[in-house]
Amino acid sequence: MQIEEGRKLYRIMPESGLSPASDEESDSLAALSGGISWDSDRAASFELQTLDEVSEDGMKLCALNPLEAKAINASDRPLRAVRVGRLEIEARSPTIVPFALGPDSRGHDVNVACWDSRTRAPIEGCQVIVLSDVSTNRGGRGRTGADGKVKITLDQPIIASIYVYKDPDYWGAYRGPGSVEFSDEIDLFIEPIDPELIDPVRHYFGGATFNREAGVLVGTVDTGVGPRSELNVSGVNVVPGEGPEDFSDVGDHGTFGAGLIGAEFAPEAGYRSLAPGVPIRAYRVFSKDMETNDYLVIKGIMLAVQDGCDVINLALGAGDKPNEDFARAIQFARNKGSVVVCGAGNGFRRPVSYPGRYPGALTVGALGRLGTFPSGSVIDADIASSPPSPTDPSEFIGAFSNMGPEVDLLSLGSGLVSILPNEGLGGWSGASVATPLASGIVACLLSQHPDILSMPRDGGRSDAIVQMARESCKSMGFPRDYEGAGLPRLS
Repeated sequence: MQIEEGRKLYRIMPESGLSPASDEESDSLAALSGGISWDSDRAASFELQTLDEVSEDGMKLCALNPLEAKAINASDRPLRAVRVGRLEIEARSPTIVPFALGPDSRGHDVNVACWDSRTRAPIEGCQVIVLSDVSTNRGGRGRTGADGKVKITLDQPIIASIYVYKDPDYWGAYRGPGSVEFSDEIDLFIEPIDPELIDPVRHYFGGATFNREAGVLVGTVDTGVGPRSELNVSGVNVVPGEGPEDFSDVGDHGTFGAGLIGAEFAPEAGYRSLAPGVPIRAYRVFSKDMETNDYLVIKGIMLAVQDGCDVINLALGAGDKPNEDFARAIQFARNKGSVVVCGAGNGFRRPVSYPGRYPGALTVGALGRLGTFPSGSVIDADIASSPPSPTDPSEFIGAFSNMGPEVDLLSLGSGLVSILPNEGLGGWSGASVATPLASGIVACLLSQHPDILSMPRDGGRSDAIVQMARESCKSMGFPRDYEGAGLPRLS
């Protein structure tokens, strides 16, 4: 979307909140639909062009300069102009802090080779991250070539940790502090994803039964979904200027999550989702450049509510800065009989991040289990000894997972296997997998409760869905701020 120099994107909202609360607010928003000449005695007249809208009398997206936004906010019309804020997916890999070598310093090269652990063939396309200092995340990154090798330059002859990510079909690798001595040549043998290893979903929920005739509908506000034949998916592209019918994934995040919710795996694949075959409605809120903002996400939530989604998967991160209208969108869904599922975030024990911190969200932590992913895989980086499990030493709360009183219940979040766009499987961790799995859990539970499904679409229905999910849980023995009510039981 091209924006004139000096202008920024703004949301034009009703003065009272997210949706018009009066005829005057409704009429004022409707008047902006085709674009108007805005006259004000507080500023020069200007042409206000609407770039996108939720509905004729709903929230608008406009390009304004600061003086124009100020004129709207100072006018006697019941409207407000709010600067659009950027949102993102929380990264799976560590953020690298770049370093500069001094004039009298030299770099220290490490040649990392990645091999298939079974065939011993080189693996091309591995993303390799080598840190020389984990406290500052100083290090380097690179991608392996056809020979399976990559050279990475460090600022000092120390290897503090190594991360390897390889999609599709491999588990990656992790070597933690103290496990690798500095060497010019390092060989890493990467395990392929194999259904012979029982993954967390089958371990905890292998007996779950989803009633696909119940009529549950799940929405996912994400990077898009598919193409994958295992999914029962329809959708819309929310991004203005792009084809509304193109809801295919512009990354892989949305497809991976949708697979955890409702993929129908062939028996020979070995894996399962929590609500196989459930209709999924995809709302692509990321542009082809993999960018999104609060306007697009709020619009995606509102459209999901309008479409009758019972569960809305929202596996995005908004950090620790609250956004009043984002909170209102989640509460809007809650008031209309829909539940927005969010993750606690990937802040490594920081307070729950937004949107999971908003009161209307159903927020989940992330449980992991030793033995459900290969030793030495990149999932090993999730293993945390604190807080310890008082009941099962194999269980842990993912090291990445945030904590706080907002956590409603546990999902699974370490070493989950799902589909990627077009073909192949991935083995991922983080709030980005705990959230869609929890959405699948809620859909599965809801399919067994026609009494709740048939309730009027209001706040009482949403409260009943959340209460149903909480009552299904069993404590895993972790502190309340980590596990909420515990892990749901589906059989």
